[in-house]
Amino acid sequence: MDGLYATGKLHEMLQRHRVGLSEVVADLPEYHVASTKVPCSWDDKGKVMRLLSQQFDDRRTKQIDGVKIDLGEEWVLVLPDVDRPIFHILAESDSGEGARVLMDKYAALVSSLQR
Repeated sequence: MDGLYATGKLHEMLQRHRVGLSEVVADLPEYHVASTKVPCSWDDKGKVMRLLSQQFDDRRTKQIDGVKIDLGEEWVLVLPDVDRPIFHILAESDSGEGARVLMDKYAALVSSLQR
């Protein structure tokens, strides 16, 4: 029911402002996401999460499933896999190259924290 209600409210808003959905979507900023996986032993996962939390305590927005680092217009999520000895690194930026650079930087950081 929530989805149907939201669709109705969206339709109402579009009519009230006399714009089409395609116009609204075209005005949205463009964002790019890059992701990779970094191997990590089961023994090091907790240590890596603790060190990341400490290192980015001033920029961390949420720590529900992993460590999300807020960089203003960009962000990085370091997410430990629950079933495999790896971390998922997701980075979002306003350009594909920016997202890849962030992804590589934080993948290297996660790798270095295991030593």
